[in-house]
This record gives sequence, structure tokens and C-alpha cells, in this order.
Amino acid sequence: MEVRRYHEGGHNRIAYFADGERVSEGNWKRKYVTALETELDELHAKLAAIYELI
Repeated sequence: MEVRRYHEGGHNRIAYFADGERVSEGNWKRKYVTALETELDELHAKLAAIYELI
């Protein structure tokens, strides 16, 4: 997931890319939130495993 800033026609613009293709800001944000939630779930699982060992 990537955000690119560029200058076009006298205006600053932002382009959102997910999986190498350009997507709307809303779609990019939904995919970004989903990725963060997945990462958080993985970290919770690791933390639970650590607490089981203690």
C-alpha cells in the first residue's frame, strides 16, 4: 500500500495505490484499516502465547 504525492496542472495531488494499482481514497483507507486490524490480531495472539508461558 502506497501513497504518492505529485504536482500536476498547478495543483498538488495525492494518488493511492493498493497491490500496485491505483484505487480511490476510500478503498485505500478500508484496505489499510483491514491490514492494521490483521496485524493487531497477530500481535494479540503472540502476546497471549507469551502470557501462557509466564
